[in-house]
Amino acid sequence: MKNKNGDETREELKQKLDKLRRRISELEKLQSVQQRAEAEKKMFQFMVESARDVIFFKDRESRYLMVNKKALDVFGLSRKEIIGKNDYELMSDRTEAKKNIDDDRVVFQTGKSKELVKQMTGRDGKKYWFQAIKVPHFDGKGNIVGLVGVARDITEHKEAEEKLKRSEERFRKIFDQTKDGIFIETPEGKILDVNRAVCSLLGYTKEELLSMRVGDVVPPDLASALPETIQKKSVQEGVYIETEDLRKDGKRIPIEVSNTLVEIGGEKRVIAVIRDITERKRAQDALKQAREELEMRVEERTAELVKTNEGLLIEISDRKKAEAELKKYREHLEELVEKRTAEMRGMVEAMAGRVVQMSDLKMEVNELRNQLKEAGLEPAVKESSPQKGEKKKAPRRAKKK
Repeated sequence: MKNKNGDETREELKQKLDKLRRRISELEKLQSVQQRAEAEKKMFQFMVESARDVIFFKDRESRYLMVNKKALDVFGLSRKEIIGKNDYELMSDRTEAKKNIDDDRVVFQTGKSKELVKQMTGRDGKKYWFQAIKVPHFDGKGNIVGLVGVARDITEHKEAEEKLKRSEERFRKIFDQTKDGIFIETPEGKILDVNRAVCSLLGYTKEELLSMRVGDVVPPDLASALPETIQKKSVQEGVYIETEDLRKDGKRIPIEVSNTLVEIGGEKRVIAVIRDITERKRAQDALKQAREELEMRVEERTAELVKTNEGLLIEISDRKKAEAELKKYREHLEELVEKRTAEMRGMVEAMAGRVVQMSDLKMEVNELRNQLKEAGLEPAVKESSPQKGEKKKAPRRAKKK
């Protein structure tokens, strides 16, 4: 209302002033909201730019509308070179580009998020692995106008996985091809894994053994001595203990076993390595038998040698006695020979003297015969009768004078 002079009343001015104050307050609030929004926008941009993951926005044609710094590093391009282009225009490998765009189409068609692991070739030719998620972006009316993508570089993780996979393959190959049997068990005796040698040795399939406990493959009289839980203090690593296992067919097998307590994936596990020592036992038994036979033969031979030695000692004693008697006899014989030689020497000397005497006598007889002849007194010689087989000689006639 106005007064008589046509001026606004005090009440009207107050109302306008209140209205102006409310308007100023609204403007201040709006300014504060805008400032907050601007601050949040800057914070969001900072977070996106500083993120270690690739973050991007695409429109319905799969053209990049926004990318962060990590995306620039991955593509090896500037922001200006990326914005407004699709993967066919940016990626050197068209197969990888097609896979990216096909994944975008799935998101646009289903209106649902899509998680994937993909490989991408960088401009340096190196292969990169990414774990990504693509989320549809809706406008105020609920229409899909594009998508938001976040991709994390898992190349190192993937390479570690591949390395671990190769390591596991090598381990499995060694695990299955080793000649010794290997059990992986819980400390309580639950069998978690076995190699082929165990299956071959015990006659069970791997599936059968994985449903069993260690006590199931040990003879009952030995199973009762197994501890309920294997503790570190009860394990002598690297020390083999001789015991027995029980085959599926009930046959007992001599083995030696070594237990090691390890930690796998944060869980305590027992690695038991067993070795079939059947052949060794047979060899040991054969060696023991051979040793016993040898010892028996040695004893027999020793007894024979003792007996032979005793016989030799007796023979040596007898020989010594015989040699002593022979020596005594030789000395006696030499004494007799010397004595007989002296006697014979005397007889020879005596006979030699007689021979000389007979020779002288003969000479004298001859001389006397000659004298008788000269005197004509030669005595007649009496003929002797002839011996058997001899002819009778005619008598000699005396010469006529």
